[in-house]
Amino acid sequence: MIDAWALLLGASLAAATPIAADDARDLRARLDLLRRQDERVAAVAFRLARDNVALCGRRTALAGVVLQTGTQYGGRWRDAARRYLGVGARPTVVALAPDSPGERAGLRRGDALVAIGGEAAGGDAANGRAGRVGAAAAYALLDGARLGEPLAISVVRGGAPLVAELKPVPGCAGRAQLTVSAEFGASADARTVSITDALAIHTRSEDELAVILAHEWAHLIMKNAGRREAASLAVEREADRLGLFLAARAGYRAETARDLWPRLDALARRTHVGRARTGSPGRLQGINAALGEIAAKRRTGALLIPDGWTGAR
Repeated sequence: MIDAWALLLGASLAAATPIAADDARDLRARLDLLRRQDERVAAVAFRLARDNVALCGRRTALAGVVLQTGTQYGGRWRDAARRYLGVGARPTVVALAPDSPGERAGLRRGDALVAIGGEAAGGDAANGRAGRVGAAAAYALLDGARLGEPLAISVVRGGAPLVAELKPVPGCAGRAQLTVSAEFGASADARTVSITDALAIHTRSEDELAVILAHEWAHLIMKNAGRREAASLAVEREADRLGLFLAARAGYRAETARDLWPRLDALARRTHVGRARTGSPGRLQGINAALGEIAAKRRTGALLIPDGWTGAR
């Protein structure tokens, strides 16, 4: 579910992070910290996509794997990624969502993908089928898999070839990515949900991370359903409401939003590394109203779908 945060490493990480250039231990520590955040985002994004199919306009096959190639890294980071993460020329597994098709298939971190369903997985050379390179080619093959049918994944593990059988599950179309930035930020377009590592690190639980990603996933769903895209308080409040339902449907504690947004707003104002999200009392009232709606539906056993929601197709 995740595009690589490493796309930004060569351009921004060295400048944003106070790490000695020749200190391999610091490089490894930084890569390990980012990998852990990548795993957190992968786990939450997989559940959000899998458990909210009923509210999505566009759907896809989910594998729950995070792939990277060496060319996504720049400078000294490329060698460090090869050494510590096993990332090379082929699309390489760097994270797996728990209970995902990739994990159930027996894939492991460090597996280098050679072929997917009999087609070349891409690598750092162009993939003829999709005209894509690197991890993007592999993601295209995974996303296009037929649901209900096993998919043969050929990999190299520790220098030895092996084949895993992956059975994708249906989910919301889209991908989540962790980007490298000192700013607190999260955003979405019609295909991708993004969250900065600075913001992810400041979430205190997976429930809080889910609330943030679900809000952005709501924007993605709304855009794919033809909803308004112009930034406005009304659009944000609609995304707040839908996002809380998405988080709740995926089994996360949506009520953590009550404390999360004010705390992050205060932190952003204090450190000047982000912008206020909840802003007005009206928006906080809307969040509380949505949480009340969710609680009422749970009490009556009603489906967790916002009243009046027409975005599902």
